[in-house]
Amino acid sequence: MQTTTEQWLKTIPQDKGYYFAGFADGEGSFNVSLRKRDDHHIGWQVVLTFNVSQKESYILSQFKKLLGCGRLQTRPD
Repeated sequence: MQTTTEQWLKTIPQDKGYYFAGFADGEGSFNVSLRKRDDHHIGWQVVLTFNVSQKESYILSQFKKLLGCGRLQTRPD
């Protein structure tokens, strides 16, 4: 039986998946951080982040659409 995540990944067209992987490899980073949170069961919140730097906002908006989540932020530089 496939999980929801496995089913979702199969909805990404293969060519876009390859492009996304290559783009992330060259321009992205994955981060895991812990935040002290008294309102969480173990007292910590695990935060997973995927960052991509790109001046072309259209490309980033397409990734956001493809992933179905995220937010775009503009840096002043």
